[in-house]
Amino acid sequence: MYLSATKADFLTVIHMKTLLFPKLLSCLPLLFSLSACSLMVKPLKTININDLRIIQQTYQATINAAHNDNRLQWNNGRLGNMNVNINGGANKGLCYHWQRLVYMGIQPALLKTGWKATGIAINEGTFFEHHAVLVYDPDRLKIDEILNNNNKSYSYVLDPWSSGEPRVYTTADWLKLPVTVRKAARLTIISTAANEP
Repeated sequence: MYLSATKADFLTVIHMKTLLFPKLLSCLPLLFSLSACSLMVKPLKTININDLRIIQQTYQATINAAHNDNRLQWNNGRLGNMNVNINGGANKGLCYHWQRLVYMGIQPALLKTGWKATGIAINEGTFFEHHAVLVYDPDRLKIDEILNNNNKSYSYVLDPWSSGEPRVYTTADWLKLPVTVRKAARLTIISTAANEP
């Protein structure tokens, strides 16, 4: 048995697509706002701390080098995640890919400035899980004090995932990005193993 399509059937499908597709597209902003980051929080535009400026310049060079690397295709944001998960291979851009790239890339600046870096994660184990790199001055802040309410403006999160650009946030602002928080942020160890995806 085979299915036969008439011209009327074909026109019905075309008509449904023309009616439904724009409606589906109009829902995308809502979908992304529910599952992605808030657009109300902006990254820092000006960095007035000299050591952080040195780290940011190295961070910028790291992101530029990644985009210019012909061996890999760096993706960003939720659509980038879809591309990485569907196509794999040379596609990179999941948040932990960006985290590892940034962490490794800023090591020379950390040595120069004396600042430290660690991982930060929010919503671990949920659909909204996200990872980035947190930098801080250990002369000003101890690692176990970073997530205390009074100290979140003295550490900074390097997070290029959403835009593919070297965005820097205060930790206080970065923690406002997720629309949905299922699990509180915590500091993590960043794996630098070469055999990880």
